[in-house]
Amino acid sequence: MAMLEIRDLEVYYGMIQAIKGISFDVNEGEVIALIGANGAGKTTTLHTITGLLPAKAGTITFEGQDITKVPGYKIVSKGMAHVPEGRRVFAQLSVLQNLRMGAYTRKDKNEIEETLKKAAETAKQNKAPVLVEFILERYDIVLPIVRHGGTLDNMILEEN
Repeated sequence: MAMLEIRDLEVYYGMIQAIKGISFDVNEGEVIALIGANGAGKTTTLHTITGLLPAKAGTITFEGQDITKVPGYKIVSKGMAHVPEGRRVFAQLSVLQNLRMGAYTRKDKNEIEETLKKAAETAKQNKAPVLVEFILERYDIVLPIVRHGGTLDNMILEEN
């Protein structure tokens, strides 16, 4: 069973059908891409999967549970979230504070800290494009921060 299963998904904006029966699977650890021209339905598909838009037909199954009609805020609690185009962040917060905001539904603080460490190590091992590196003495690791399109340029790292 795939971690995420999309079957015959249909989405409408009023009377206009935006998604016409798309189906695909995403297995755990797999990376996929939705590729298409502007207006092809990539963002609409992602918004529907994450509960930001309702599906008119079809099913969305995440980790064995049907989430087709589950609201977005509950889907986040299940471990899936939509990261907006342009990598919008909270400009007033530090990088670390932004990362912690992404974990606001998680209860285990030790697990959050371990996840931050793993994410930094994975990015480092994968040689992610890094323009700025910050050393977090608390973790004794390098946390790479990628600037992209100016959205992260004004962020600073603070230990809070």
